[in-house]
Formats: sequence, C-alpha cells, structure tokens
Amino acid sequence: MSPKRRYSFFIDDSLAVGLKELKERDGATESESIRRALQAYLEKKGIAVGDKKAERKRASTRSRS
Repeated sequence: MSPKRRYSFFIDDSLAVGLKELKERDGATESESIRRALQAYLEKKGIAVGDKKAERKRASTRSRS
C-alpha cells in the first residue's frame, strides 16, 4: 500500500449525512468513500491515478523551415 497524506477540508452537512448513511449501508469508512469518489472524479477528468500510467498526448513539434 502506498503512503497516505492527510488532507483537511470542510464539507456541507448534507454530504456528511450521506457519507454516514453510506457507511451504515455498505460498511466502508467515510474516508474510504471519499477516496473512491475522488479517484473516480480524477479518472473522469482524464487524470491517471495510482499505478495507471497517464495517457498523455505528446506535444507536436514545429518543423523548421
């Protein structure tokens, strides 16, 4: 497992309630649910996460005249 870094941020009360409901229903900790959601968001935005290699376009080179 890779080392983890601590982040501290605020969320709305409605999100906190939803995380607690998810914990009761699925058993995953609130932190794990946040990590999974963040990973899915980053992947949706095209950002490689974890062991996945980034699929980056190479910069086009200018031809010299």
